[in-house]
Amino acid sequence: MDSSELIINLAGFINDKNQQILKIKINKEYKYQDERFAIVSPINGILKVEKTKNELALNFRVNTKIILNCDLCLKEIKKNLNLNFYKMAQKDPKDNQILIDYNNKIDIFEPIWEQIILEIPAKIICKKNCRGLCSICGQNLNKEICSHCQSKKEEKPKNPFSILKKLKKS
Repeated sequence: MDSSELIINLAGFINDKNQQILKIKINKEYKYQDERFAIVSPINGILKVEKTKNELALNFRVNTKIILNCDLCLKEIKKNLNLNFYKMAQKDPKDNQILIDYNNKIDIFEPIWEQIILEIPAKIICKKNCRGLCSICGQNLNKEICSHCQSKKEEKPKNPFSILKKLKKS
């Protein structure tokens, strides 16, 4: 397999073999959505292709390293991804299946990329109690509390429902 194309030719496999194991190595770095995350190490893995009646079962085992930024404090987070998933491939694909083109070739990058994106949480947080950045001066509140946030902290009641005690019964 040529890692620059990410296309696998299944012509001989479709006619002759019931199972084939291929090594995957993708050496490119990729960025996603204005750098929400970036793939920073090669995508390595194994693809096991098995023939069924009218389609091929593709079992992927891939790993890579990505860099994310915390949505609250912007701290850089490195994360290792170990993905195990499968896809079906057909010449006339249905939902969530891979297309085998008229030359008996498939593009394996698309399902790998899709699975990586599914691993990214909707909200990226570096730690459970991340305090984020001060909205006035931009100070990382995990490292030091600024004067703006110190005064806000003093003003806030500990229980957000304590204000309800002041309401009169009617």
